[in-house]
Amino acid sequence: MNQPYSLTIRQLRDLLEKRQTIPGNLYENAERKVLCYPDDGDGGLIPTTTPLCISNLATLMVSPMGCGIHLTETGRGPLDVGRAWLLRLQERDIVLGRQRPLVLEAVETILAQTFSPLEGLLISATCLDGLLATDYDALCREIQRRFSIRCAFDYMGPLLKGSPRQAETKMISACYGLLRPCGSTDPGLVNLLGPLRSSQAAELNTLLAPLGVRQVCCLADFSSLSAADAMTGARLNLVLGGGALWSAREMQRKWGIPYVSLSDAYDPAAIAAHYREIGLALGGTVDNRSLRRQVAQRAACLSSQLEGQPCAVGGKNDVPCFSAAYTLLELGFSVTTLFAHHVTGADLPLVRALADRVPHMRVYFDSHPSLYRYQATPEEFTLSFGVPDPFLPLDGSIRRAPILRSGATYGAVLGYLDELEQVLRAPAVPGLLPELSPFRRVWNEAGCERRI
Repeated sequence: MNQPYSLTIRQLRDLLEKRQTIPGNLYENAERKVLCYPDDGDGGLIPTTTPLCISNLATLMVSPMGCGIHLTETGRGPLDVGRAWLLRLQERDIVLGRQRPLVLEAVETILAQTFSPLEGLLISATCLDGLLATDYDALCREIQRRFSIRCAFDYMGPLLKGSPRQAETKMISACYGLLRPCGSTDPGLVNLLGPLRSSQAAELNTLLAPLGVRQVCCLADFSSLSAADAMTGARLNLVLGGGALWSAREMQRKWGIPYVSLSDAYDPAAIAAHYREIGLALGGTVDNRSLRRQVAQRAACLSSQLEGQPCAVGGKNDVPCFSAAYTLLELGFSVTTLFAHHVTGADLPLVRALADRVPHMRVYFDSHPSLYRYQATPEEFTLSFGVPDPFLPLDGSIRRAPILRSGATYGAVLGYLDELEQVLRAPAVPGLLPELSPFRRVWNEAGCERRI
């Protein structure tokens, strides 16, 4: 194949509407995913270590030797201060079904050797336990009964982009499953579900205060698990990300807490719609006009700097490809090229919207064999939003915008635009592939701007 396979967004729309096979729509193999997304082994979420931001919690990974590398390679960092443990199973342990006594022995060891008092334990199982149908529900109940400690389990499953997100849902559900009913309600408390810790709560605190909201909190904001039980008496749950939706439904069923689901949008209109829905749920109106104007002015300024410069969107962003492209168009950027994963019928609404806006937008399929030797040129696009590195030249002729992280607030958008401006101002350095640390702008309770 001399030319890389691609479709226009209009052609893709027509195929989806007719439910016809999309020739370039191949399922990725693992090797190709690693090549395109080398930093995406877990999508930023690591079931063994991400929950360690919760106070008084330890994690225990129960796995064969090979799977244990997930903990040894990812367990390093500021959160792992002797609270991430690994129980390595031998082949004979698996054959003889010795997981249960070994886990109980490991829990006893963890409690004896952990200096700070523990209130909770999160067990991370592996694919092997799914195959063997290990009853971790019963094991967690036994641990709670024997050791007087809260216990839940998740799966150390792969969280690759484009793959099923069951592991993310199980991890988040397990974390919220450690909560116990507090027995009272707090009309001034609103929960932010999904991120265990988030800077976005600061903006929400400021804008929701006139509606009687004293605090918007995440699970890791509390000093202990028992203090976090206050979340079970909250007035409202705000759900950021699909991984927490099941938990929100469970909290509504058990404790009667309503919820509002937020998308990872960077689109000011979508964020304004979020605030309208939140206002309705709280019985009032959220005044977010000032922040929306700031975003519009900031985006207009940047888009004018990029006028005439084509942009491309790929799958490295945390925001899905088609959603990211639509958001950037709404912000005023000229998106002409997409690098898509496996496309499904669920993408049709956004594909239609993109086809109406830019009918000749070019869509590549990043796992198609014709792209194995493909490399973009500045004639195609000059700014990359999450295009996989193998498709980009090393001479700096195509700039790499910061990765689009979770949005949902104006602060996230303004922070991202600041990051983008820094990239545009910096001189191009051939061969340099910077990994930009996330930067977000948030507002404190007084409404003053600050940076973290």
